[in-house]
Amino acid sequence: MWEIITGEIPYGEHEHDSDLAFAIVSGYRPKIYENIPLEYATLMKQCWEANPDNRPDANIIIDEMKLLLKSSYEKMDKKQGPTIQSKNFKSKIRNFFKSSSTKNEDKQVIKNIQSNEKKGSKIYKIQTSKVYI
Repeated sequence: MWEIITGEIPYGEHEHDSDLAFAIVSGYRPKIYENIPLEYATLMKQCWEANPDNRPDANIIIDEMKLLLKSSYEKMDKKQGPTIQSKNFKSKIRNFFKSSSTKNEDKQVIKNIQSNEKKGSKIYKIQTSKVYI
């Protein structure tokens, strides 16, 4: 989440070595910039919890991001009033989240991942046989 919102590589100013690994295990985290929305920063910090049981699962992250997105567009509309461009964009966002096939596919992927693994990180081997352009 940090890399997405900042566009930077996490810990880019440090050597990626055992010292950094120990610092991260000890609680060292990337700087949270002032312009990052509070709700986003809070969710991001929850994902950084040392205890995996205290971290939000994928469903919670998706739901929270939807609420954050909806809230930000509602605030934007109140500040500047609706424009044709913002109405069209908002409509596309709503349609994406209302799309039953996308929702069901996403939920199925999440269910499959959750049912096939125990708590903790896991390494997956990805095989590709075809490249589509």
